[in-house]
Amino acid sequence: MGEKINKKAQVSIFIVIAVLVVGIIAIYFLIRSGIITEFSAGGKPEENPESYLKECIQEKVQDTIKTIMIQGGYMNRDLNIKFQFEGEEYQNISYLCYTSLDYISCTNQEAMLFTHIKQEIKNEIEDEMEECVNSYFESLKDRGFEVSGVYNGFSIDSIPEKVILSLDAKVTLTKGGETTNQKDLKIVIPTRIYELTEVVQEITSQEARFCYFENGGYMMLYPEFKIERYKTSRDVKIYTVIDKRSEEVFRFAVRSCRIPPGQGTTQ
Repeated sequence: MGEKINKKAQVSIFIVIAVLVVGIIAIYFLIRSGIITEFSAGGKPEENPESYLKECIQEKVQDTIKTIMIQGGYMNRDLNIKFQFEGEEYQNISYLCYTSLDYISCTNQEAMLFTHIKQEIKNEIEDEMEECVNSYFESLKDRGFEVSGVYNGFSIDSIPEKVILSLDAKVTLTKGGETTNQKDLKIVIPTRIYELTEVVQEITSQEARFCYFENGGYMMLYPEFKIERYKTSRDVKIYTVIDKRSEEVFRFAVRSCRIPPGQGTTQ
């Protein structure tokens, strides 16, 4: 009888441990996805300004990043090729490595690609960011606060798995005789644009040096990426880099070491 009780106790312990392990794993992934942060943030803007501002600006940032990456790192640029892949709309795909001459390797068009992309994002979202900040101030006034706010723009940084918007803003709130101050606000947007940009820089570097990039070998070393290369009738190479984890896409064009018709073939 005692052995049966012990076995039942052991089974119960194992079940409790299994439930705890599953719960810890679930909490870990909820934290990574930002869901727990959102729920724990609450709904009061005066308590969670970063949550309010993130909800306001996130869609604009993500749409901007998507457009910039599918167009070769630019919102608008003259040095591009207009091309349509099957099942897609026409896109203006920027050259990131280019030469107009035959037989000559291309020149890297954006040596500081990280810096350039951050500026492109900033230029595209700054008006909406200001609107979000003003909307935040108004929401506080609607809740009965006296608001003294200063906003002097924001900076943007791209790091692994995220983009961070750091606001140069200070807010003083007064209500019921109590005063609080808010500053150093940061908005974190999940994205793999940093990782994709690293891959793009490696491709353009090798195209500039060797007129070729071995995408098969690179994907063996870094299986989290899928790299496709399409050669157009104008001997332009269009690279499509896909992050398998986020399904984000970075596409750009290269014109390098072109051999004129009748003179042979290129890779």
